[in-house]
Amino acid sequence: QGTADGYTEKMIYTQKDLERPVVISSSGNPEFLALSIAARGNGTLRIGSIHYRNVAKGIGLFMAGGRRFADADREEFFYYFNPMDLKPPLNVYFSGYRTAEGFEAYPLMKSLGAPFMLFSDPRLEGGAFYLGSEEYEEEIASLIMDAAAYLGFTKDEIILSGISMGTYGATYYSTKVLPHAVIIAKPLMSAGNIANNLRSIRPNDFETSLDLLLKNEQDQTPEAIERMNRVMGDALDAADFSHTEFAISYMIHDDYDRTAYADLLDSLGKRNISIYGKGVIGRHNDNTDAVVHWFESAYNKILRDDFGRER
Repeated sequence: QGTADGYTEKMIYTQKDLERPVVISSSGNPEFLALSIAARGNGTLRIGSIHYRNVAKGIGLFMAGGRRFADADREEFFYYFNPMDLKPPLNVYFSGYRTAEGFEAYPLMKSLGAPFMLFSDPRLEGGAFYLGSEEYEEEIASLIMDAAAYLGFTKDEIILSGISMGTYGATYYSTKVLPHAVIIAKPLMSAGNIANNLRSIRPNDFETSLDLLLKNEQDQTPEAIERMNRVMGDALDAADFSHTEFAISYMIHDDYDRTAYADLLDSLGKRNISIYGKGVIGRHNDNTDAVVHWFESAYNKILRDDFGRER
Protein backbone atom coordinates (compact mmCIF):
# COMPACT_ATOMS: atom_id res chain seq x y z
CA GLN A 1 0.00 0.00 0.00
CA GLY A 2 1.32 3.41 -0.95
CA THR A 3 3.79 2.14 -3.57
CA ALA A 4 3.49 1.43 -7.27
CA ASP A 5 4.11 -2.30 -6.83
CA GLY A 6 1.79 -2.82 -3.88
CA TYR A 7 -1.94 -3.36 -3.80
CA THR A 8 -4.73 -2.57 -1.35
CA GLU A 9 -7.07 -5.39 -2.36
CA LYS A 10 -6.92 -8.59 -4.40
CA MET A 11 -10.02 -10.13 -5.96
CA ILE A 12 -10.20 -13.51 -7.71
CA TYR A 13 -13.01 -14.41 -10.13
CA THR A 14 -13.62 -17.71 -11.89
CA GLN A 15 -14.86 -18.22 -15.44
CA LYS A 16 -18.30 -18.92 -13.97
CA ASP A 17 -18.25 -15.57 -12.13
CA LEU A 18 -17.56 -13.77 -15.40
CA GLU A 19 -20.71 -15.04 -17.09
CA ARG A 20 -22.23 -11.83 -15.75
CA PRO A 21 -20.53 -8.44 -15.29
CA VAL A 22 -18.56 -8.19 -12.07
CA VAL A 23 -19.20 -5.07 -10.00
CA ILE A 24 -16.08 -3.68 -8.32
CA SER A 25 -16.82 -1.02 -5.73
CA SER A 26 -14.61 2.04 -5.41
CA SER A 27 -13.22 3.31 -2.12
CA GLY A 28 -13.72 6.87 -3.28
CA ASN A 29 -9.97 7.49 -3.40
CA PRO A 30 -7.81 7.60 -6.55
CA GLU A 31 -7.04 4.00 -7.53
CA PHE A 32 -5.45 1.94 -10.29
CA LEU A 33 -7.10 -1.26 -11.46
CA ALA A 34 -4.86 -4.04 -12.81
CA LEU A 35 -5.96 -7.32 -14.37
CA SER A 36 -4.19 -10.64 -14.87
CA ILE A 37 -5.52 -13.91 -16.30
CA ALA A 38 -4.47 -17.40 -15.19
CA ALA A 39 -5.39 -20.67 -16.90
CA ARG A 40 -4.43 -24.32 -16.64
CA GLY A 41 -5.05 -27.47 -18.64
CA ASN A 42 -4.89 -28.30 -22.33
CA GLY A 43 -6.67 -26.71 -25.28
CA THR A 44 -7.24 -23.28 -26.75
CA LEU A 45 -7.77 -20.20 -24.58
CA ARG A 46 -10.01 -17.58 -26.16
CA ILE A 47 -9.98 -14.15 -24.54
CA GLY A 48 -12.46 -11.54 -25.67
CA SER A 49 -12.46 -7.82 -25.00
CA ILE A 50 -12.22 -6.74 -21.38
CA HIS A 51 -14.58 -3.85 -20.67
CA TYR A 52 -14.41 -1.35 -17.82
CA ARG A 53 -17.67 0.55 -17.39
CA ASN A 54 -19.21 2.98 -14.96
CA VAL A 55 -22.49 1.74 -13.52
CA ALA A 56 -25.03 2.98 -10.99
CA LYS A 57 -25.77 -0.36 -9.37
CA GLY A 58 -29.47 -1.16 -9.48
CA ILE A 59 -30.26 1.97 -11.50
CA GLY A 60 -28.75 1.46 -14.92
CA LEU A 61 -25.75 1.05 -17.18
CA PHE A 62 -24.13 4.31 -18.36
CA MET A 63 -27.27 6.19 -17.26
CA ALA A 64 -30.49 5.56 -15.36
CA GLY A 65 -32.50 2.98 -17.29
CA GLY A 66 -29.62 1.66 -19.40
CA ARG A 67 -29.75 -2.12 -19.77
CA ARG A 68 -27.44 -4.87 -21.06
CA PHE A 69 -28.19 -8.07 -22.94
CA ALA A 70 -25.71 -10.89 -23.58
CA ASP A 71 -26.35 -14.12 -25.47
CA ALA A 72 -24.92 -17.54 -24.61
CA ASP A 73 -21.54 -16.49 -26.07
CA ARG A 74 -21.55 -13.22 -24.06
CA GLU A 75 -22.10 -11.16 -27.20
CA GLU A 76 -23.55 -7.90 -25.90
CA PHE A 77 -25.74 -4.98 -26.79
CA PHE A 78 -27.14 -2.18 -24.66
CA TYR A 79 -30.61 -0.70 -24.80
CA TYR A 80 -32.63 2.08 -23.22
CA PHE A 81 -36.38 2.73 -23.29
CA ASN A 82 -38.17 5.96 -22.38
CA PRO A 83 -42.01 5.98 -22.69
CA MET A 84 -42.14 9.81 -22.69
CA ASP A 85 -45.77 10.92 -23.34
CA LEU A 86 -47.02 7.40 -24.22
CA LYS A 87 -48.31 8.61 -27.61
CA PRO A 88 -47.28 7.23 -31.04
CA PRO A 89 -44.88 6.65 -32.55
CA LEU A 90 -42.11 4.64 -30.88
CA ASN A 91 -38.86 6.05 -32.27
CA VAL A 92 -35.95 3.59 -32.26
CA TYR A 93 -32.36 4.75 -32.80
CA PHE A 94 -29.36 2.49 -33.44
CA SER A 95 -26.08 4.08 -32.38
CA GLY A 96 -23.27 4.37 -34.91
CA TYR A 97 -19.66 3.26 -34.61
CA ARG A 98 -18.25 4.53 -31.31
CA THR A 99 -15.18 3.46 -29.36
CA ALA A 100 -16.54 5.22 -26.26
CA GLU A 101 -19.18 2.82 -24.99
CA GLY A 102 -22.58 4.26 -24.30
CA PHE A 103 -25.67 5.59 -26.03
CA GLU A 104 -25.82 8.01 -28.95
CA ALA A 105 -28.40 10.69 -29.82
CA TYR A 106 -30.18 10.76 -26.44
CA PRO A 107 -30.75 14.57 -26.55
CA LEU A 108 -32.09 14.44 -30.12
CA MET A 109 -34.47 11.56 -29.54
CA LYS A 110 -35.72 13.03 -26.28
CA SER A 111 -36.34 16.39 -27.96
CA LEU A 112 -38.79 14.74 -30.38
CA GLY A 113 -41.17 14.24 -27.47
CA ALA A 114 -42.35 10.74 -28.42
CA PRO A 115 -41.48 7.40 -26.77
CA PHE A 116 -38.05 6.21 -27.86
CA MET A 117 -35.52 3.41 -27.61
CA LEU A 118 -31.75 3.54 -28.01
CA PHE A 119 -29.53 0.60 -28.97
CA SER A 120 -25.75 0.40 -28.80
CA ASP A 121 -23.33 -2.32 -29.95
CA PRO A 122 -20.03 -2.42 -27.96
CA ARG A 123 -18.39 -5.36 -29.74
CA LEU A 124 -15.13 -5.32 -31.74
CA GLU A 125 -13.51 -1.87 -31.66
CA GLY A 126 -16.64 0.25 -31.95
CA GLY A 127 -19.51 -1.99 -33.01
CA ALA A 128 -20.29 -5.12 -35.02
CA PHE A 129 -23.26 -3.78 -37.02
CA TYR A 130 -25.84 -5.41 -34.71
CA LEU A 131 -25.35 -8.80 -36.36
CA GLY A 132 -25.12 -11.84 -34.12
CA SER A 133 -26.48 -15.21 -33.16
CA GLU A 134 -30.13 -16.09 -33.63
CA GLU A 135 -30.63 -15.42 -29.91
CA TYR A 136 -28.91 -12.03 -30.20
CA GLU A 137 -30.92 -10.82 -33.17
CA GLU A 138 -34.24 -12.17 -31.90
CA GLU A 139 -33.75 -10.28 -28.64
CA ILE A 140 -33.31 -6.93 -30.38
CA ALA A 141 -36.47 -7.43 -32.45
CA SER A 142 -38.38 -8.70 -29.40
CA LEU A 143 -37.38 -5.73 -27.26
CA ILE A 144 -38.70 -3.33 -29.89
CA MET A 145 -42.00 -5.18 -30.21
CA ASP A 146 -42.30 -5.55 -26.42
CA ALA A 147 -41.84 -1.80 -25.96
CA ALA A 148 -44.50 -1.15 -28.60
CA ALA A 149 -46.86 -3.62 -26.89
CA TYR A 150 -46.28 -1.92 -23.53
CA LEU A 151 -47.34 1.37 -25.12
CA GLY A 152 -50.29 -0.24 -26.91
CA PHE A 153 -48.76 0.48 -30.34
CA THR A 154 -48.77 -1.63 -33.49
CA LYS A 155 -45.80 -2.09 -35.82
CA ASP A 156 -47.32 0.69 -37.96
CA GLU A 157 -46.52 3.06 -35.09
CA ILE A 158 -42.79 2.31 -34.98
CA ILE A 159 -39.95 4.22 -36.66
CA LEU A 160 -36.46 2.72 -36.93
CA SER A 161 -33.51 5.04 -37.51
CA GLY A 162 -29.75 5.40 -37.45
CA ILE A 163 -26.71 7.13 -38.90
CA SER A 164 -23.67 5.39 -40.46
CA MET A 165 -23.23 2.00 -38.72
CA GLY A 166 -26.63 2.58 -37.13
CA THR A 167 -28.22 2.50 -40.60
CA TYR A 168 -27.29 -1.17 -40.86
CA GLY A 169 -29.08 -1.95 -37.60
CA ALA A 170 -32.13 0.14 -38.48
CA THR A 171 -32.47 -1.35 -41.97
CA TYR A 172 -31.69 -4.93 -40.97
CA TYR A 173 -34.20 -4.98 -38.12
CA SER A 174 -36.79 -3.23 -40.26
CA THR A 175 -36.97 -6.53 -42.18
CA LYS A 176 -38.06 -8.22 -38.94
CA VAL A 177 -40.21 -5.47 -37.39
CA LEU A 178 -41.76 -4.05 -40.64
CA PRO A 179 -42.20 -0.57 -39.13
CA HIS A 180 -44.10 2.48 -40.35
CA ALA A 181 -40.89 4.21 -41.43
CA VAL A 182 -37.11 3.86 -41.65
CA ILE A 183 -35.02 7.04 -41.39
CA ILE A 184 -31.34 6.58 -42.19
CA ALA A 185 -28.38 8.84 -43.04
CA LYS A 186 -25.02 7.81 -44.53
CA PRO A 187 -26.28 4.28 -45.23
CA LEU A 188 -23.96 1.27 -45.00
CA MET A 189 -25.57 -1.79 -46.55
CA SER A 190 -22.86 -4.06 -48.03
CA ALA A 191 -20.62 -4.93 -45.10
CA GLY A 192 -18.34 -7.03 -47.31
CA ASN A 193 -17.69 -4.14 -49.69
CA ILE A 194 -16.92 -1.82 -46.78
CA ALA A 195 -14.06 -4.16 -45.83
CA ASN A 196 -12.95 -4.58 -49.45
CA ASN A 197 -12.84 -0.81 -50.02
CA LEU A 198 -10.22 -0.48 -47.28
CA ARG A 199 -7.60 -1.82 -49.67
CA SER A 200 -7.68 0.90 -52.32
CA ILE A 201 -10.41 3.49 -51.72
CA ARG A 202 -9.80 4.49 -48.08
CA PRO A 203 -6.46 2.97 -46.93
CA ASN A 204 -6.04 2.60 -43.16
CA ASP A 205 -9.51 4.01 -42.45
CA PHE A 206 -12.18 2.05 -40.51
CA GLU A 207 -10.18 -1.16 -40.18
CA THR A 208 -12.94 -2.50 -37.94
CA SER A 209 -14.63 -3.50 -41.22
CA LEU A 210 -12.01 -6.26 -41.61
CA ASP A 211 -12.71 -7.46 -38.08
CA LEU A 212 -16.42 -7.60 -38.92
CA LEU A 213 -15.76 -9.68 -42.03
CA LEU A 214 -13.55 -12.14 -40.12
CA LYS A 215 -16.01 -12.33 -37.23
CA ASN A 216 -18.90 -13.30 -39.48
CA GLU A 217 -17.23 -15.18 -42.35
CA GLN A 218 -13.88 -16.30 -40.84
CA ASP A 219 -12.20 -15.32 -44.12
CA GLN A 220 -11.37 -12.37 -46.40
CA THR A 221 -11.79 -14.02 -49.80
CA PRO A 222 -13.99 -12.57 -52.58
CA GLU A 223 -16.51 -15.30 -51.77
CA ALA A 224 -16.57 -14.27 -48.10
CA ILE A 225 -17.06 -10.63 -49.11
CA GLU A 226 -20.02 -11.56 -51.31
CA ARG A 227 -21.60 -13.69 -48.56
CA MET A 228 -21.26 -10.77 -46.17
CA ASN A 229 -22.90 -8.46 -48.70
CA ARG A 230 -25.83 -10.85 -49.16
CA VAL A 231 -26.77 -10.76 -45.47
CA MET A 232 -28.53 -7.43 -45.94
CA GLY A 233 -29.53 -8.01 -49.55
CA ASP A 234 -31.32 -11.26 -48.82
CA ALA A 235 -33.10 -9.79 -45.79
CA LEU A 236 -34.36 -6.80 -47.80
CA ASP A 237 -35.53 -8.91 -50.71
CA ALA A 238 -37.57 -11.18 -48.43
CA ALA A 239 -39.29 -8.43 -46.40
CA ASP A 240 -42.83 -7.14 -46.99
CA PHE A 241 -42.45 -3.35 -46.90
CA SER A 242 -45.89 -2.61 -48.32
CA HIS A 243 -46.66 -0.40 -45.30
CA THR A 244 -43.17 1.02 -44.73
CA GLU A 245 -41.67 4.26 -46.05
CA PHE A 246 -37.95 5.01 -46.31
CA ALA A 247 -36.23 8.37 -45.85
CA ILE A 248 -32.56 8.18 -46.86
CA SER A 249 -29.75 10.74 -46.88
CA TYR A 250 -26.59 9.50 -48.57
CA MET A 251 -23.11 10.81 -49.33
CA ILE A 252 -22.62 11.24 -53.07
CA HIS A 253 -18.91 10.35 -52.86
CA ASP A 254 -19.18 7.81 -50.03
CA ASP A 255 -15.88 5.93 -49.63
CA TYR A 256 -17.21 3.28 -47.22
CA ASP A 257 -20.12 1.83 -49.21
CA ARG A 258 -20.23 3.54 -52.61
CA THR A 259 -23.36 1.75 -53.84
CA ALA A 260 -25.50 1.71 -50.68
CA TYR A 261 -28.19 4.08 -51.93
CA ALA A 262 -28.29 2.51 -55.40
CA ASP A 263 -28.54 -0.95 -53.84
CA LEU A 264 -31.44 0.16 -51.66
CA LEU A 265 -33.24 1.61 -54.68
CA ASP A 266 -32.58 -1.56 -56.65
CA SER A 267 -34.15 -3.73 -53.94
CA LEU A 268 -36.94 -1.46 -52.72
CA GLY A 269 -37.73 0.20 -56.05
CA LYS A 270 -39.02 -3.05 -57.52
CA ARG A 271 -41.96 -2.85 -55.15
CA ASN A 272 -44.61 -0.28 -54.32
CA ILE A 273 -42.61 1.35 -51.52
CA SER A 274 -42.44 5.05 -50.67
CA ILE A 275 -38.82 6.24 -50.80
CA TYR A 276 -37.41 9.73 -50.67
CA GLY A 277 -33.71 10.46 -50.69
CA LYS A 278 -31.29 13.35 -50.36
CA GLY A 279 -27.75 13.33 -51.71
CA VAL A 280 -25.06 15.29 -49.87
CA ILE A 281 -21.72 16.13 -51.48
CA GLY A 282 -18.74 14.48 -49.81
CA ARG A 283 -17.23 11.27 -48.55
CA HIS A 284 -18.65 9.18 -45.73
CA ASN A 285 -17.35 11.30 -42.85
CA ASP A 286 -17.78 14.68 -44.56
CA ASN A 287 -20.49 17.27 -43.89
CA THR A 288 -21.95 15.55 -40.84
CA ASP A 289 -23.76 18.73 -39.78
CA ALA A 290 -25.82 18.77 -43.00
CA VAL A 291 -26.64 15.08 -42.63
CA VAL A 292 -27.75 15.41 -39.00
CA HIS A 293 -29.87 18.45 -39.92
CA TRP A 294 -31.57 16.45 -42.68
CA PHE A 295 -32.04 13.48 -40.34
CA GLU A 296 -33.82 15.65 -37.78
CA SER A 297 -35.91 17.30 -40.51
CA ALA A 298 -36.99 13.89 -41.83
CA TYR A 299 -38.11 12.90 -38.35
CA ASN A 300 -40.04 16.15 -37.94
CA LYS A 301 -41.78 15.67 -41.29
CA ILE A 302 -42.94 12.12 -40.54
CA LEU A 303 -43.99 12.99 -36.99
CA ARG A 304 -46.00 15.96 -38.29
CA ASP A 305 -47.53 14.47 -41.43
CA ASP A 306 -48.17 10.90 -40.23
CA PHE A 307 -48.76 11.30 -36.50
CA GLY A 308 -49.96 14.90 -36.10
CA ARG A 309 -47.04 15.87 -33.86
CA GLU A 310 -45.58 19.38 -33.81
CA ARG A 311 -42.38 20.22 -31.98
